Amino acid sequence: MHVKKLSIPEDLERFVDFAKEVYRENPYWVPANKHHLIKLLSGNAGFGPQSEIQAFAVEDEGRTLATVAALNDEAYHRH
Repeated sequence: MHVKKLSIPEDLERFVDFAKEVYRENPYWVPANKHHLIKLLSGNAGFGPQSEIQAFAVEDEGRTLATVAALNDEAYHRH
């Protein structure tokens, strides 16, 4: 098992698609806008130049077990 830092579009797409697996049995789950979320996770949308975002996945033998995104927003911290 290892934690993988995600940065290429294919990895970010798997990050977003992982929610489908997690919530497949929940009839109330509404998926996020995939294209917007990938753009956001790649740092190309949303928070501005004062912010950093990084997506990670926990993987074991090629299978995703968990995902998390870390966000650092300097403007929010100053506020």
